Amino acid sequence: MRTPKTVVRGVFVCFILLGALLFTNKNVLGSVFGWNQSGVDGRGLSSDLTPTPTPSPTPTPIYLQLPLVFRLSDIELNGAWIYNSEGKVQYGFQPGDAIQFVAELANYSGYDVTVNLNWSQDGPCGEATLVVNKELKLEPGVMKIGTDDVAPDCYGVYTNLIEMSFGAQTESLEFRSIVINPSSVILADGQGFDKCSLPTVNQMATWWKESPYSTANIYIGGISGACPMNQDSGWLYQVAEQGWSFILTWVGPQAPCTSFKHQMSRDPDKAYQQGREEAEAAAEAAMRIGFLGDNVIYYDVESYSRGFDDPVCRQAVASLLQGWTERLHEIGYKSGAYGSPCSSFISEWAENDDPPDDVWLAHWYTNNYDEDADVMDAPCLSNDLWVDHQRLKQYTGGHKEKWGDIQMTIDSNVLDGQVSAILDFPSDQGSDQLAGNGSSIATLAASEPSVTDFQLLSQTEGWIGYGDRLHWTSDSGSSWREITPQSAGQQQILGTVFLNTRQGWSVTRSYTGLQDGSLSVLRTEDGGFTWEAYPIPDLSPSEISEVEKVYLDFVDADVNDILRLIADVSGLNFVSGPEVKGRVTIRLADVPWDQALDIILKTNVPPLAQVHESDNIIRITTLAKIQDEDEALRRAAEQKI
Repeated sequence: MRTPKTVVRGVFVCFILLGALLFTNKNVLGSVFGWNQSGVDGRGLSSDLTPTPTPSPTPTPIYLQLPLVFRLSDIELNGAWIYNSEGKVQYGFQPGDAIQFVAELANYSGYDVTVNLNWSQDGPCGEATLVVNKELKLEPGVMKIGTDDVAPDCYGVYTNLIEMSFGAQTESLEFRSIVINPSSVILADGQGFDKCSLPTVNQMATWWKESPYSTANIYIGGISGACPMNQDSGWLYQVAEQGWSFILTWVGPQAPCTSFKHQMSRDPDKAYQQGREEAEAAAEAAMRIGFLGDNVIYYDVESYSRGFDDPVCRQAVASLLQGWTERLHEIGYKSGAYGSPCSSFISEWAENDDPPDDVWLAHWYTNNYDEDADVMDAPCLSNDLWVDHQRLKQYTGGHKEKWGDIQMTIDSNVLDGQVSAILDFPSDQGSDQLAGNGSSIATLAASEPSVTDFQLLSQTEGWIGYGDRLHWTSDSGSSWREITPQSAGQQQILGTVFLNTRQGWSVTRSYTGLQDGSLSVLRTEDGGFTWEAYPIPDLSPSEISEVEKVYLDFVDADVNDILRLIADVSGLNFVSGPEVKGRVTIRLADVPWDQALDIILKTNVPPLAQVHESDNIIRITTLAKIQDEDEALRRAAEQKI
């Protein structure tokens, strides 16, 4: 599609050519505009004298030679990836692995053009290496360029810089890859934490030294994931090198009797096949970011209290986990599964022919860190199941903890089960050049990004957008700290705003592998030290056409007023109780109402949720009340038994 500016330019060129033609031939000029040979006004000039005709000179042709001018947007660098020997995208390798550097270029100009493509790798063991240096003739269309190579022998983090030059113009992109030792499955004890948004490398380093935690979860993928998925292999290398082990978490289709958008089939046979497919996708995702050896991956099964009255729904979940476990075992991995002991019906998973090797129990009984927490004695689950160091327990939900000078909102877990770890790192190598996350504006100047936005919040405090990085100053610009939200792969920051020196929002688009990542709204309550992410669900064009879009621009508005507005737009009936309260500051333009509702519920304090009571009635309540209702259902089910 061409922009209006391009169309105007084309019309302008046509007028130049037409004018040149007309003014070199009077006959043409006269025939076009109705002028005769005796007068330019078309009426003729009267005269008593008969002029002596003189031969008209032959017009000298005028030739206009216009250069072909292309805009950079007509010649694009669409993406770049590293493929493994099987032709799949991967960013973690062992020394000597066969790899292929792949770039996708697009030529929308309609003409053949010549471009230069350079790909350099800056690693931990010397100067940057130029791995691709080609002059390419691009025909109109899209093409991929591949160069075979092998992974370097030097362990560590590599920055890949890809540049496409066309005349005096250059497009570039950057991502990280690693060379790393294989992963292992280890038996973890002690404590771990899980967090929706990915902590920075520096935050993890502080907590490794100061906190009681030694294991953290990583969301590696899945269609139902509400948190950013970690596809940053550089982050993995640096954090694993600190000593952390990991709970690899996959959030796939959920139970068919829930309100989740993506659900597994109610047919047990189809659900079983879905489990196998999810296992293959999860194993590939783990390998992509650098877990190259043995692994245990946990499937996240969210609570579905309607299952108490729906045995077919429960059977579908058990069948999916049967396929999940069988396929992971065939690949050589261990199988894990997460859920509520009661409303995810974990005890029924033990009846599978091939049950999960480990379970991760969501049993919240406190609001704080508990150094005496234990993996046993969970409701609705016998202590005779998964007893041989096969349990993790999430014993408290979202709460704030501060260790050292870093505060984060986390869930806490006690561990006596299997997790993944990368144990061996060369002592004379590392990733010191990337170990920190507090780069300065001067350091970033080498890559020549542009200032995208800035905002002064007080006489001394403010922030600046520099490329796809955010930086904060508290001393009128004398020094800066980076506050960029941690990305799950490559990231583009589309917009940022702060309400005051603590509260801010950012909208990002992430790019992972061959797929464009989803849009996310990120919120900070501490001046950018930590961010909570709220992904905006993807909608297909057909779905978008069926959902009316809204424009919302409110500052400190009552959440109930916004809910009433969305109810009017949607045409549905919204019901809420006195527990629904909160103030919302939001600006959304041309967004489908259901996406807007999802973002508002997640970002409200306290967090809210929607329950579809019927086709046209949505009940809005707090997450805490839903948990209380689930607990009441559990007790009622136990009394029936």
